[in-house]
Amino acid sequence: MPEDVLAAASDVSIDFIKSFIAELGYPIWYHNKLIHFKDEPTETWFREKYGHQNIDLPLIIKRLMPLGERFSYVAECIPMLLMQNNDFEKLEELAETKDGIPHNKPTEQRSIYLARLTYAVKAAIRLGHYKSALKLAFLAGEESAGSERTTDLLQTQFHLTALLLTPSEIQNYIWANKFKSQWRGSSHLYSAALLSFEDIPHASAISLLRSAHNWLEIYLEQRESEEKQNDFNFNNQLSDFDIYTFAYTILNLVGSEQCARFICSCEPKLLILKTTSDLIKSLYDFNCKDAIEELIIAGKYNPYFILGANKILTECGLWLEKNYIDETWNQLLIADFSLELPYNDYHQHTESAIIALCETAYKLNFSHHEIEYILDHYYFSK
Repeated sequence: MPEDVLAAASDVSIDFIKSFIAELGYPIWYHNKLIHFKDEPTETWFREKYGHQNIDLPLIIKRLMPLGERFSYVAECIPMLLMQNNDFEKLEELAETKDGIPHNKPTEQRSIYLARLTYAVKAAIRLGHYKSALKLAFLAGEESAGSERTTDLLQTQFHLTALLLTPSEIQNYIWANKFKSQWRGSSHLYSAALLSFEDIPHASAISLLRSAHNWLEIYLEQRESEEKQNDFNFNNQLSDFDIYTFAYTILNLVGSEQCARFICSCEPKLLILKTTSDLIKSLYDFNCKDAIEELIIAGKYNPYFILGANKILTECGLWLEKNYIDETWNQLLIADFSLELPYNDYHQHTESAIIALCETAYKLNFSHHEIEYILDHYYFSK
């Protein structure tokens, strides 16, 4: 819960709230002006101990209703409280209009309106207003589809999302596990990715990243086991974008060396090329030149890593220095060196990477004979 919401709802100062949290200690966590329980067992204990006591819910709702026009957090909670109070008529009335929704970001407005519609459908069914329930269900479905599209967009642009959303919005996405992939535990990865852009990354981000990596290892072991059993029905749930997200998050939280080590451990080898290209492209878009240089230094002994980095930098009109590509160039000149060049989704990336490397070599006055050999052996002969 945002601190300003709690202060307004309880009619006390924010300093008083901070003092109370400090006195209470372990159970409550205060970070980025947000207040929440330290862990799920603590929250469960609190609900079981105090949640069923006599509470004047109508008075609480009456007090919160005016605050719903100021705070998105309150506006999204009100439908749930009305449902608990069995105030079904008010829920139906609330869902018929968008009045009282804070004029904040469209994503927040949609989330609040969807909460109203969801609880209003339940209320209409309880009241036997089936025609109204059907109408509200259609509206809820429309809003839900729009919400899913927005979530997908925000997830694929998580580096922008983390910079544009407020800390409370980010926490809402994390707690709701809205960002995730197909494999189990992937929500930990995207939660860590969002938190990794904080000026001082919180320990929870490192913990989430570690948990995501553990889940990844479990998934990979399962996939390997299924492949050994020749189970062709096994669904590959790990995407290239998941690997890219891992790399970006590791870079933010742990550093370039660990990031390069993770990328270079990927299989197939051409995934190294693609992941490096995608990561360097994102860093270039954010003008993170120092991070690019550190990353290239950390991965310069892997030919696929250098091919991927050089490909993007060449497209941006930049050139790697000679000492960064010497190792890769020498490996490619070895007769028995085998560079993976399959005809699949990575094929186009590989061809353009070879061309880009030869362009860089030409710019750096490498031997024309060597350039011709590389092109003949890795491009024209394939």
